[in-house]
Amino acid sequence: MAETDDMIEGLRQAVRLSPENVPLRTHLGETLLTFGRPADAEKEFRAALQLKPDDTKLKFCLARAFEQQGKASAAIVARGDRQASGRTAPRPHPVLAAAPRGRS
Repeated sequence: MAETDDMIEGLRQAVRLSPENVPLRTHLGETLLTFGRPADAEKEFRAALQLKPDDTKLKFCLARAFEQQGKASAAIVARGDRQASGRTAPRPHPVLAAAPRGRS
């Protein structure tokens, strides 16, 4: 465990020296997730998204951090609902699309 803590502390020091380095923050966040520290990872992903708000990978990383904390609704929002953003038209589920619409 001490080796893991040393590795994480080394990454934190690197981020302190280069706070706008998005790939480094992402790596720290992913490392924190790997070692079961999703709340800390969430902070790193949020900080990285402040620097690069349209980064899809970061949004999915943040969603994973939320999921590991049991925050399902926040994970959905973090991933971004394409239908809600207006980028794609909603498509009906295939089974529902084939279902009868009722009697005329």
